[in-house]
Amino acid sequence: MTTIAWDGETLASDSRETSANGIISDTSPKIYFFKKIGWAAAAGDSEDCELWFDWVGDNFKTKKPKLSDSFHGFFVNRKNEGFHYFDKCIPLPAQAPVACGSGAPFARASMNLGFDAVTAVKHAITLDHRSGGRIQKFRTKKHGK
Repeated sequence: MTTIAWDGETLASDSRETSANGIISDTSPKIYFFKKIGWAAAAGDSEDCELWFDWVGDNFKTKKPKLSDSFHGFFVNRKNEGFHYFDKCIPLPAQAPVACGSGAPFARASMNLGFDAVTAVKHAITLDHRSGGRIQKFRTKKHGK
C-alpha cells in the first residue's frame, strides 16, 4: 500500500508499490504537485490513484472518478489547507497531523510524539512491510507565513 504523512508544513510519502504477489517497485511517486492548485497524494489501488491524479490535474472540474472503497486521497491547496478524499471524491477538511495508507498508524503515532512528516514516514517504513523505497517530500507551508 503506502505511507503518506502531512504535519501541516511538509507532505511526505514512501515510494513502494505492492501487489498480492509482493513488491512491484520502490520508485513509484505517491505525491504530485499541481502548480496552480496544490499537492495531491494517494494511497490504494494504482488504477484508482491514476484516476484521482488525472481528476486533480483537471482542477477537479471533470466528472468525479469512480474509485474503490479502499482509496484514500489527500490534497493540500496553495493556502496550506488539507482535505481527505475517499471513494466518492467529496472533500473532507483535515487538520494536521494526517497519515494515510497501510503505514498510517505508525506515521500518525510518530507525528503525535512530535516528529515531522518525513521522520514519520521513515518510522512507518521500518514497521510496515508494504511501505518502503525512497521518501518523497514537498514543503506545503513556508516559514513565517
